[in-house]
Amino acid sequence: MTFFIELGALLVALFLLYLLVLFLKNPMHIILNSVFGIVIFMVLNLLGAGIPINLLSVGVVAVGGLTGLLLVLMLHVTGLGF
Repeated sequence: MTFFIELGALLVALFLLYLLVLFLKNPMHIILNSVFGIVIFMVLNLLGAGIPINLLSVGVVAVGGLTGLLLVLMLHVTGLGF
């Protein structure tokens, strides 16, 4: 049983390494994703989304880009954070 868990962990680690190499080949993709995420975050707040703009929420959006924005938005809507 532990063999399959270790094999699964190895496959996940290799997949994450592949994604890291894929993203680092084109760093402009990461930069644009972060910029688009922050711009959409600010536009949503101007339209009245009510998500507090603080260091943590902007940091999550800056690091995660559009995915981070979705995470912050879901946490705000469910009331679990932000």
